Amino acid sequence: MSLKLQSSSNFSLGRLFATQDGGHTWQERTIPIGEPVEFIDAYHGWTAGGPSGDQLYRTDDGGETWQPEELPMPDSQPDIHALVGLPKFYDDQIGILPVTMADSTNSRLELYISKDRGDTWDLETTLDLNLDVEPAETLPFSLNDVGKWWVASPGREYLYTSSNPEHHATPLKPTGLPTGVVSLDFFSDRIGWALIQEGNCHGHKSSIGQALSSDFEPLQCFIQTRLFSTQDGGVSWDV
Repeated sequence: MSLKLQSSSNFSLGRLFATQDGGHTWQERTIPIGEPVEFIDAYHGWTAGGPSGDQLYRTDDGGETWQPEELPMPDSQPDIHALVGLPKFYDDQIGILPVTMADSTNSRLELYISKDRGDTWDLETTLDLNLDVEPAETLPFSLNDVGKWWVASPGREYLYTSSNPEHHATPLKPTGLPTGVVSLDFFSDRIGWALIQEGNCHGHKSSIGQALSSDFEPLQCFIQTRLFSTQDGGVSWDV
């Protein structure tokens, strides 16, 4: 269990805890950044993100120590920002690591594949998304236990899916699923969930050093979180 601590945007701080008795007791381990973790067994795990979103760390001793991982990315360009996601494994050897490559005009998803439990990673698939906005975080990605994957595009009512990392992705425009997907989790080829966050603001904001006139409503902002589910592989969704 990882906890993210409050800090400025220049830092990513967290704490990591592990249990070996079903949650009755917990022991604190270490973690280099305050981000979620993904473990494939009691010893081997990863965490990704950090202040710039481009860091990847691995542990081979259950979170006692962590080592930075380097990906064989193409030559970097100053206007392209790499956002590294958590690797997902669908057996004890093969895993997929999603990396969102973003700039001000276009974005793409790069999928790296490992066939040796994460010891090495190779670029397998590139998906051009043509998003309207530059994503601030890695795109919501889910991999089920037979190798099929889904990814959501922020700000657009689209999902992309593929039955194999080596195959081209198929775009879906699902019914019943609004924009604002922040997390995807598919249990099988057909059953999955999507977490949606929607925000809006209304009212007026006062100028610096000035009080807001009583004729105006103060500015208020709200965030609503909803959970949607699908029974047909992402074609249609219900709350």
